[in-house]
Amino acid sequence: MKGTGVTLTALLPGATDTDFFHKARAEDTVIYKETDLYDPAEVAKAGFEGLMAGKDKVIPGPMNKMQGIMSNVMTDKMAAGNIKKQMEPSEKDGGRFSIGHERSAAERERINKETGGFDGDFEEHSGHVHKDK
Repeated sequence: MKGTGVTLTALLPGATDTDFFHKARAEDTVIYKETDLYDPAEVAKAGFEGLMAGKDKVIPGPMNKMQGIMSNVMTDKMAAGNIKKQMEPSEKDGGRFSIGHERSAAERERINKETGGFDGDFEEHSGHVHKDK
């Protein structure tokens, strides 16, 4: 892309508090229930600022940056194993039960109104109960 006047910036947001985990059917995972998720506004701001600064890659958040560094020194097999552990079902009682990001929750509600559904998208997801805060 050099010399074209076009820049390319890769945003690596990490686990972010959006409706992603619901849509991926990953609400019972360790990463969703047991870890702090990044604020979508902070991720977007970091991505925009990185884009405007012409950065090749933007990794917002200290934990996300640490994971990026660790994945660079681990073998691919070790890095994949780490992600696999984060995506395993959580055995912790309690933890996160719903998204905190209001816009994602509002979008799910909009979809429900349009489709007559209650969970924002998946018909076969009807057995899962979402608890409000």
